[in-house]
Parts: sequence; C-alpha cells; structure tokens
Amino acid sequence: MDPASLPPDAIDEVSNGLIANQFQDSFAGTPDVVIKDGFLFGVADNLTFPDIGVAQKLNVSIHLQNSDIGTVSVAVFDPEGTEHVLHSDKLAKGTEIKTSYPNPTKQVSKDLGTWVGKNPKGQWTLKVVDS
Repeated sequence: MDPASLPPDAIDEVSNGLIANQFQDSFAGTPDVVIKDGFLFGVADNLTFPDIGVAQKLNVSIHLQNSDIGTVSVAVFDPEGTEHVLHSDKLAKGTEIKTSYPNPTKQVSKDLGTWVGKNPKGQWTLKVVDS
C-alpha cells in the first residue's frame, strides 16, 4: 500500500480506530433570544468560528418556539455574506421548529453543502424574522 494514495483523514482507518484526526465541533448561539412579533428587521445572533480546519459536513441546528411558526422566516448568513434561507414563513404550522439544515431538513434556498471542503472560519449570522 502506498501511503501517498491515502486521504489526509485516513489515520483512523489504518489504526483500526485507535487514532483519529477527524473531529466534530459544535458551537452554540445565544440562548433564549426574544423574537418580536411583526418586527420586520428581525433578530440576529452572530457566531464567530475559529480556524477549525476543513469541513467534511456542516449542519445548522435550530430550536425555535413561537406562537405561529407560519409567520417566521429563518436564514443564516455565511462568512462570505451568502444568505441561506432555512425556513420560510407560510411553509409550516405549529409553534416549534427543532431541526437541522440541510440534514435532515432541506433548506429553502442556497446550499450549506458548498462549505464541505472549505474552512468555515469567520462570522456566521442567524437571522429570524416574525412577520
């Protein structure tokens, strides 16, 4: 076996799981942010990611409670300024959203999967608007 043919993250495979160079990082936003009814500017929370290396998978998880999630839209802005719409108003009914995007819940627009193979370093902004 030629070591040069192995991917950079194969150490766990060749060591039978005894050594790993893959990590799962998780960063939490501000808890219990109040979402004002009818406030079209919305509320935002910023997360600044350090240099954590190249992403092999990226999910944005949210847990949101509101009197009517059919009036709520949720978007995340990546460090490049691209808006990824996660949840759009009028798409759902109920009082709670508790899921992750893009897996298992598909995004409304753009694709967070474009960050696979890139370093997610920088400021990410989650914005929620209750229209």
